[in-house]
Formats: sequence, structure tokens, C-alpha cells
Amino acid sequence: MLCKKPEWIQEIKNLIYRILPVQKEFAALQIEAGATIIGAGDSAISQIGPMRYEKCCLDATKELFTYIQKQVPVLYHICGDNSVIDKEGRDMLNLVSSTNAAILDLDYQVDLERAKEKIGKKNCIRGNTNTQVLGSLSYPLSEVIKEIEKTIQMGKPRGFYMYAAGCEWPWEPLSMASRNLGIAKTLIEKLGYY
Repeated sequence: MLCKKPEWIQEIKNLIYRILPVQKEFAALQIEAGATIIGAGDSAISQIGPMRYEKCCLDATKELFTYIQKQVPVLYHICGDNSVIDKEGRDMLNLVSSTNAAILDLDYQVDLERAKEKIGKKNCIRGNTNTQVLGSLSYPLSEVIKEIEKTIQMGKPRGFYMYAAGCEWPWEPLSMASRNLGIAKTLIEKLGYY
């Protein structure tokens, strides 16, 4: 495994910086085509933890987002529980906030109230609804409503929150997805203003 080598940090950074120009070019092409916001997904960072993220990924992520945000905002989707603080005190939420992404799209495993306290108004927070509830027929309609209401109410205090699912909105079966999107739209219109 790469991380067992003494020079692992530099090797990983070399790989990341090798793809950074491609990421910038892809973002530029999206903006040229009319994109008004760029979504950047980082599905692995909850798996690598704060230390590896800080040592290997953070600088390149900041560079990419600074480049993109000269023209359009970045929505940074980070899967999993990114509320980890390691034994050296590295706080993953503070690290991802320091990327200066306009919007941090948080998965449902993150405590939304604590995330809002830590992040404050540095970034807008989006997401946090449990997609297991949204995507399984085993949850009754009342549980879907309760989950969406809970997320909206937790996100509203002090603003800087946009409602969304915690991760990918489940699309199968389509009838359930359509129903749950309709419920979310209705609840946002009813409860989402602040």
C-alpha cells in the first residue's frame, strides 16, 4: 500500500497535482458552456481521515476551488461522516471549510447542528437528509416527512443553509423518488424560509 512507504505523502501529492490541470480545464469548459456553478464531489475523504486529507489533498483542493471561484461558485459534495477530529486535533469539518467552497454539501452522518456551529458563515451548508429514509420503500410516508422536516428545521437557525438530500437522491423506484421529491418541495415551501 502506498501509505506504508516513507515518501507516501509526496507520491500522493504528485498524483493529485498531475490531474489538477485536467480538473481546471474541465471546469473551464463547463463554465464556457454556461455553467453557473460547479459541483465538485469528494467521495473518499471520509475514508482517508483528516491527517491524510490535510497532508495530501487540501492544498490542491484549495487551488482548484480558487481557480474555479474566480468565475462561478463551487458546491463541494463530501460523502460520509466528515465530522471526525483525529487525535492530533485535526478537525475534518474545519479542513473542508478552509477550502473556501461556496457551498459544502454534507452527508446525513454529519451532525448538522454541530457543523453549523463550526462552519458559521464561512460556507453555506447544503444537504444532510438521510437518503436511506428517502430511498427505501420500508420507511412509511410519515418517516419521510419527519426526516425532511427535521433536516429543514436543523438547517434554518442562523441561515447559510440550503435543503438537499445528504448524498445522491435515490431514483429507484421512480414513483417513490417522485413522491419524496414532491414532499420535500412542499415542506421547503412551508418550512424553509428564514
